Amino acid sequence: MRIVRIIGYSFMALMLAGGWAFIYWLSSAVDLAAVDGTRAALAGLRAADAGWNQQLVNARLHARGAEPAASAPLAAPSPRYRLAYATLEVRALGLGNPLVGGELARLKRAFEEKAALIARFAEAQAALAGAQRGEPVDEAKLTELRAIADVLFDQAWFASTGPRLETLGRAIDRVFDEALTQAELYRVGLLFYSGFLLAVLAFLVWNLDQRRRQIDRINRQLREANETLEARVLERTSALSDA
Repeated sequence: MRIVRIIGYSFMALMLAGGWAFIYWLSSAVDLAAVDGTRAALAGLRAADAGWNQQLVNARLHARGAEPAASAPLAAPSPRYRLAYATLEVRALGLGNPLVGGELARLKRAFEEKAALIARFAEAQAALAGAQRGEPVDEAKLTELRAIADVLFDQAWFASTGPRLETLGRAIDRVFDEALTQAELYRVGLLFYSGFLLAVLAFLVWNLDQRRRQIDRINRQLREANETLEARVLERTSALSDA
């Protein structure tokens, strides 16, 4: 019976310790650093988009002769934005949130469309510059090329990259808030579970102390009974000897 009791106590202790370890692992598994890394990657892609917008403005000023010394003709967008997007994609997909994954796909399409529009606008700007240098100048062709360039500029300027970046940013912020809340819940659960374990430990210590006191009391009663019995035996022996 004692062996069964020891096995039962040991199993209960293992289960309680395993539960504490599991909750501690859950509280540590929430990777807030991954969310911060995703935010940093998103900031890099925002910077690339802002750079494109600045190039669009500079190219338009250059085409109109507003800032000929400070501006330069627009070149086709560098494919380096794909590297920034790939970094963002790796970090964002690591969050394991389907909403973030869906926004990533839409953001990629928006950047590809804007890159294509900027490339077409650069070609239109180059054609316009060539027509302006031609002799004689064809005003009708210049008007047509300016109209095409203006349409492409507006399409590139109002491309959906900005709204997509904001939407993805809000989704990442939501993931961060959820992860932070989850981490706090796990920490609170760990605190209460630790308190429960301390209560169980205190109860076991109290129970063991009560058992020890009970055993001591029984042993004392046995000693007193043995002493009384021995005294009675001696008295009886003495009485029998006198008789």
